[in-house]
Amino acid sequence: MPSRPVLVVTGPSGAGKGTLIKGLLERVDGLEVAVSATTRPQRPGEVDGRDYWFLSDDEFTRRVGQGDFLEWVEYVSGRRYGTLGSEMERIAREGAVCVLELDRTRRAAENGQNDAQCGRSPPADDATHAH
Repeated sequence: MPSRPVLVVTGPSGAGKGTLIKGLLERVDGLEVAVSATTRPQRPGEVDGRDYWFLSDDEFTRRVGQGDFLEWVEYVSGRRYGTLGSEMERIAREGAVCVLELDRTRRAAENGQNDAQCGRSPPADDATHAH
């Protein structure tokens, strides 16, 4: 299968990554967001495989050990989030461009994840914007 481009949107929490991606999805055909995996509990109304892949702590650990994750991070809460390589493969098989939304944390950088990125910073006042 030929390789497909991947769009990685990164930034700290609250930077507007989700808003940026929503705008791209509305304007650009052929993009699909990879569904992240998490160890947090499923909330009412969420669907496994649509909102997140909900994994037990043991399953997440097993899949990390098998190298199934492209990236993953553990937060102070102890909850883990990550992107499964199988998500990128699925999206490529469908002929779409995979969009990854990642919070860039110190832990992720420590894991050696030095991918090409489209960064997004929190909004600043108008004086700092390029005209």
